[in-house]
Amino acid sequence: METTNLDRALWNEWLKAKSLSSNTIGQYNYYFDKFEFDKFSQPYLVEYINKFNNNVARAFLKNLLHFIKTNEFPKEIKMLISELEIPQVTGRKRVRLPEILSEDQVFQLSNSMKYERDKLMTLLTFYGGLRVSELIKIKPYDFAWETWLRAPEELGKLRVIGKGDKQRPIFVPAKLMARLYVWIKDIVSKKQGKDIYLFNISKKRWEQIIDKGGRKALDRHINPHLLRHSCGTWLRDNGWDLKEIAEYLGHESISTTAIYTHVSQEKLKDKFQGLIREKGT
Repeated sequence: METTNLDRALWNEWLKAKSLSSNTIGQYNYYFDKFEFDKFSQPYLVEYINKFNNNVARAFLKNLLHFIKTNEFPKEIKMLISELEIPQVTGRKRVRLPEILSEDQVFQLSNSMKYERDKLMTLLTFYGGLRVSELIKIKPYDFAWETWLRAPEELGKLRVIGKGDKQRPIFVPAKLMARLYVWIKDIVSKKQGKDIYLFNISKKRWEQIIDKGGRKALDRHINPHLLRHSCGTWLRDNGWDLKEIAEYLGHESISTTAIYTHVSQEKLKDKFQGLIREKGT
């Protein structure tokens, strides 16, 4: 099927016309890049769904077929499309767990960024478990600079206003606090006033930047909220209980935090390895 040169720009414009979010479009483009158009057939659709066994991949296929049906493609291609059926997602239904990045992967993502601002936003989102709406509204003096400067080897603190205008403290690793201080002092203070939002960026633009970084560093689609989920799991794996995590992330109900009751496979592996060493196996 000669759709190898399918116009990606047209595809993206078509998705935008459907009023899909940039996050959803990013996810569909991830599966678009994984799709081998020269294999377009019913058996290949089955193979594709077996490989990417999730509802997002299925939604991508549904939109792709509709895109081809409603745009200018050769008649024989449209005839083939009309005979195809999208396979159901099969297998036992599992409890949905948040996709996460490890702390090392977060650093890989951060290091792949071109600008210091984007590196800092990535790390601050992870260690603070921040929502995008919280991140982009941070101002330079929301950090407790005076306290930290008296003991720069200690954790810094950031004041965040979350949902329902509720304030909560966020802890910032000392090295990250130092980088923020230098960046604000040397770069930000020379360009904008202290009452301007620190990162001076829109939600949509940040989603685009972090998605691009994810593809470059980890070959996967990443959205900012995944970093917040990663923080929750990181805290849980390091001994925090659900009430503590709920407080830190600003959850209105601890039932939201219950998703972090799972234990990571790496954590289980490490504990099991410890048992083996204890028995001298």
